[in-house]
Amino acid sequence: MTIRNAYHHIALRVADLDRSTRFYEEVFGGEVVIELELAPDFVASIFGAPAGTRGLNRVISFGDWAIEIFQFVPGLPTGDTRQYEAGLMHLCVWVDDVPGTVDAIRQAGGDSKFPIRPWGGHHFVYATDPDGHVIELLDATVDQCRSLVASVGVPDHNKVAN
Repeated sequence: MTIRNAYHHIALRVADLDRSTRFYEEVFGGEVVIELELAPDFVASIFGAPAGTRGLNRVISFGDWAIEIFQFVPGLPTGDTRQYEAGLMHLCVWVDDVPGTVDAIRQAGGDSKFPIRPWGGHHFVYATDPDGHVIELLDATVDQCRSLVASVGVPDHNKVAN
């Protein structure tokens, strides 16, 4: 038996639900499709949060995929994402304009982690949202990436796109 599957969503903890909602709406054109307030007993049972912690939740849809964001009240600061430690490294979003998306990210309160890198006629960069979650931006599809790795290898980390 083959099990059907497809990417559904990724969930992120955020410090400010409204700020993060604006970021993902403005930068990637998302739309809030679910908004919930989660009772303290649910938050304690599902997430193991301290008693009395409530959750604010939104699902932001981008068509075939979504980001679910959670703000816990009271909450703790979100930690830095360390790419070399176990855990979520980054989420990757295909975009048709990497430089334009980086500009939009900066205008919405995020930043790039390094200059945009060329990769066999395509581009990639790591950026961050206002909470420091790492977002890789690529203008190459998964199939194009497979071909690029086979033909030119990984991107040259010393080159910067023009």
